[in-house]
Amino acid sequence: MSIGMMSLQEAAIQVLRFHESYFPSYNVFLDKARQSSHRLRNSSQPPGFKMYDIEGLGSGTTEISQSNLRALMEATSRRRSTNHNDILQEECEWERRVKKRKYRLIASAEEAFAQVQSIVDNQAGNKVIVLNLFNCNSHGHLAP
Repeated sequence: MSIGMMSLQEAAIQVLRFHESYFPSYNVFLDKARQSSHRLRNSSQPPGFKMYDIEGLGSGTTEISQSNLRALMEATSRRRSTNHNDILQEECEWERRVKKRKYRLIASAEEAFAQVQSIVDNQAGNKVIVLNLFNCNSHGHLAP
């Protein structure tokens, strides 16, 4: 992106157009990053269940009854399935972050415009004062 010789407003429009074209509100790569971070979070949990010999039988093997096995499998499937509420919350959080970035960009552009405008106004005011001081005679009339 080359700005070249443009006014500040034209440059800001170019930057905003560049941002909209290359950073749309739905970005596939950021979505993939969110999914991979979600997978990393889930992978920190152990994939299976640990079996402990609480009763102290010490048989060396831990056999599971059929009913306990079914309960364990149901618990595992519930833990693995993603909750729709969690997905909705993640999407809302994602949209909130995108909007926050967009409004932060707009606010910084408006602040830059305001600073430039105040500098221009100050310089214009100083020029008027300087011109009046140097171009007026003692009676306040313009000198020839």
